[in-house]
Amino acid sequence: MISDADIDALYAAVYTNPDDDGRRLVLSDALIEKGDPRGEFIALQFGRSIGRFGGQQKEQKLLRRFRAAWLGPLAKCAAFPVFERGFLAQCAVLEREGLAPIGAREWSTVRVLDASKAKSTSTLVLSHPIRSWTRKIIGVDRQAAIDIFASTETCRFRELALKIFDVNRFVEAFAGCTNMPELRTVELTFTKVLGMDGARRMFQSPLTGRLDEITVTVSREDDAENDSALFISGAVAELVAKDHPPARVILTGSAGTLRIDFRGEHAGRIVVSNIHRSEIMAMALRAFAGKALREVCLLETTGYPYTVAPTSSELRAAAEAAGPTIIKSIP
Repeated sequence: MISDADIDALYAAVYTNPDDDGRRLVLSDALIEKGDPRGEFIALQFGRSIGRFGGQQKEQKLLRRFRAAWLGPLAKCAAFPVFERGFLAQCAVLEREGLAPIGAREWSTVRVLDASKAKSTSTLVLSHPIRSWTRKIIGVDRQAAIDIFASTETCRFRELALKIFDVNRFVEAFAGCTNMPELRTVELTFTKVLGMDGARRMFQSPLTGRLDEITVTVSREDDAENDSALFISGAVAELVAKDHPPARVILTGSAGTLRIDFRGEHAGRIVVSNIHRSEIMAMALRAFAGKALREVCLLETTGYPYTVAPTSSELRAAAEAAGPTIIKSIP
């Protein structure tokens, strides 16, 4: 007969290495043998993950009945919980301060954590096991956005989507970041104009060159078009000067959006959306002189038709200086 101590040891094995599906399946068998309904729930979710459907109704019935018990100490703080392979995989943290248990082992299986409505999240997101096992963080408070990049603790985050309030302090932390070797995708929304100096410091960072994609959006609330134009052109110039730029960069401000592919299937392509000043595009293209730019796509978004004509002499001249380039419009 399997003892409670044996079951607890099997749970501990899962939380110690949540990526090991074998440990979850061993636990499932033991729970089924013991008559614990979570064993069946784990088995049903694994079955669905490999294409065996038909148990969804039973799975949902079990989850409705036992969700709170299976969330354990996270029951009061985990909103919109999503279970995968028998354990909590995604959730949002409730705003009420003090509810989230720091260091609880149940955080180990959470892969996506939305902390956009939580308070004082630095301690939570930088604690083990979240920093060790959570792969995507969506939104944190203004101080945590800085602390994540300034921390000396190794964090295994792969995706971050953050809103930035204190631009100067964040840029300083980002530029010196060395604690996230697995980070690949960053989405940053600045509430104030980043400007050329901030863009230059960010894109000179070794972290930037390791990314697959970075999206930088300058808030339109107090963003003057001239500042946005300088940000976009300055950031592009800095990026193309790097030996190892990110695979993809998306730059957005009131003056429009540039999506630039430096590596991958579409390497050498710029997609332009809603940029209605030809001089901004010309500045961006001139920055590519001598680089491998292959294609410029002018994207027309509903309600925002582009006014930078593909035949613009200024654009053509800049494109020719950048090398063999095709300029085409996409309706």
